[in-house]
Parts: sequence; structure tokens; C-alpha cells
Amino acid sequence: DKLINTARSLDPNQVKRRHNEFWSGLRNDTYTSENIPQLYLYSDCDELANVKYLEEMISHRRQQVGREKEVWSHKFVGSSHCGHLKKYPAEYEQTVGNFIEFSTAANGCKRSRL
Repeated sequence: DKLINTARSLDPNQVKRRHNEFWSGLRNDTYTSENIPQLYLYSDCDELANVKYLEEMISHRRQQVGREKEVWSHKFVGSSHCGHLKKYPAEYEQTVGNFIEFSTAANGCKRSRL
């Protein structure tokens, strides 16, 4: 009850401002300009991470980087927040494995600091 009462007492304008600051910070992270590969694993039904904002951020970062392969994403269907590995172990492991392989390739295509 205390959490609910606290949430109800929040100033909607302050919540909106913090929301905008959070997503703006993610969209404009300095790592984007450093050419470091990025991987976003998310779900269509995540109650904590807004799919619309995540997909907008991913699109924005791909535009900033200029090369789609530098920004990887995988959208899982029906898994909970951070529940992708549990629900889709093979798909999750393959996606992460491919990303790591790409990010650490010795052929000069990738210079990651992973």
C-alpha cells in the first residue's frame, strides 16, 4: 500500500520530465559515437521496458552509427523482462553467440572492447 500511495502522490509533470530525460539519455549515449557494437534483447510484452521506446532508440542509434550491423537487436515474443534465456534458450544463446563472434572478429571488421 505504501508504494501505491507514493506513486499516487508523484507529480505527473516531474514523472514525465524524468521519463523524457531517461529515454533521451539512452538515445544519445556517447558509446554510439565510439563505434562499439551494441546488442538489445527485448520482448514484446515486457512490463518494465517499453517496446515502442526501445525500438525508436534502436532505430535512432542505427542512424547515428550509419551501419546497421553495429547495432543488433532481437525481439522475443512472450517472454518476461529478463526472461528470454529461460523461455528461448537456444535462440538466446545463438543471438548472443553471433553477436560476440561479430564483435570480437580478428579479421579487422570489428574492434570491440567487449
